Amino acid sequence: MTRRDDFAGLVRLTAAAFDAAQARLAGLRRREAELREMMAALESDRRRGPRSESELDPARRAGADLLWQRWVDGRQTALNLEMARHRTVIAQAREDLKPVFGRREAARRLFEADRAARRRAALRRPDGQCR
Repeated sequence: MTRRDDFAGLVRLTAAAFDAAQARLAGLRRREAELREMMAALESDRRRGPRSESELDPARRAGADLLWQRWVDGRQTALNLEMARHRTVIAQAREDLKPVFGRREAARRLFEADRAARRRAALRRPDGQCR
C-alpha cells in the first residue's frame, strides 16, 4: 500500500465519520422541529376559545375547560422540559462535530499536500512520470 493510498483511505474514513456525526445532528434537529410543532399546536389550542358567551357549550359551562387548560399547561411544561434537555443534547452533538470536522479537514489537507508534492516531484523528473 502506498502513501497515497494511506492518505486516500484516511480521507474516506474521516469523511465517513463526519457524515455520521452530521446525520446524528440532523436527526436531533428533526426531533427539535417536531417538538416545536407540538408546542405550537398546544398554543394554538390554548388560544382557540369561544368568541362569545353564546358559543359556550355545556362542557365549558360545567368546568371541563378548566381541566383541559390544566392538562394543556402540564403538557406544555413537559414539552418545555423535553425541549430544554434536547437542546443540551444538540449542543453536545455540535461540540462533538468540531473535532470530527477538524480531522476530516486535516486528512484532506494531508492528501492535497501529498498530491501537490508528487506533482512537483514529477515536474522535476526528466521523464515527467509520477510514481
